[in-house]
Amino acid sequence: SLDLRMSLNAEALLAGIDLDGLVNTDEAENNAAYDMLRALSADELAMRVNEGWATIDGNIKLEIGFTSLSLELLEVEVVAEPNAELQRETIVFATSQLPEGDAGVTLGWAREYGALLVRQISEGANEEALYTGLLTSGSISDVIPRGSAAPPSTLSTAILVFVTGFQNFILGHEYIAFALAIFFFTIRWPFLIWQAGAIFAGHLAALPVGIVGLASISVATVNVFVPGVAVLLAVENIIANGKSHLRLPLLFFVSLLHGLGVVSSLRRGGFEWDEMALSAFGFNLGVEAGLWVVLMIAFLLIGVTVWDQPWYRKFVAVPASVAIGLAGV
Repeated sequence: SLDLRMSLNAEALLAGIDLDGLVNTDEAENNAAYDMLRALSADELAMRVNEGWATIDGNIKLEIGFTSLSLELLEVEVVAEPNAELQRETIVFATSQLPEGDAGVTLGWAREYGALLVRQISEGANEEALYTGLLTSGSISDVIPRGSAAPPSTLSTAILVFVTGFQNFILGHEYIAFALAIFFFTIRWPFLIWQAGAIFAGHLAALPVGIVGLASISVATVNVFVPGVAVLLAVENIIANGKSHLRLPLLFFVSLLHGLGVVSSLRRGGFEWDEMALSAFGFNLGVEAGLWVVLMIAFLLIGVTVWDQPWYRKFVAVPASVAIGLAGV
């Protein structure tokens, strides 16, 4: 048999929310249904998962060759999260009876369910030979042998997590607003580089802190803070006139929290420290790349033509910062 332990955002799945590239469920079309499910008690939500399991199972793609396998739900555990504004984790235990033979399985789920971290566990097997993969946009895993698999190359893993981090930034409205708030503070490249450097330093500092378990935070919690930080940056753009002693510490701290969120997710997935380091670093490097893409596009569209005009701050930077602040409220 094949036993699965899955960590889910059950409210989003039951509400039919498209999680592919989504950062904040408040932006989703079915956010009212999500909020209703989020208000349920742990026992009530577990009951809803049991009732809706047939639909969830239908969106999980577990196959041997061209044969689809169904999953029998064994247990649902809803992790307590008193703050209703934050995502809560639901852990699902399921099993599937495999046909005779030694053919491997492939695993994935619907694009709408978002990214999927897959980690194979097999007692007595070489840990380095077990399958680990990060699947995005409805992609399917490589064939996972029933014993162990050849580990993915370091290069392929690094590229995959880099692309995932880049997509996470580019597709998130909050992150775009965050980047533009950085841009409209000052268009002087040295300080733009300093701001991006503070973000990179925060992500880098999160690696040892998160890997050894000194601190932990969920990505969902961090994502709740991102719009608020964008608002703070926008307000500072309006009142600070390109000069601030708090800017770099704030960006460092927020990036530290974001990096901890990524590492914490990998820790919960059972990744070893070296896997966590590579995956978190690659993901955060992709986030940095996304930031620079937004900054460069903004510079080419706005900065090249009007940044040195005497009316730039009054008629461009300040109104744009006001719009960013209002969007994040």
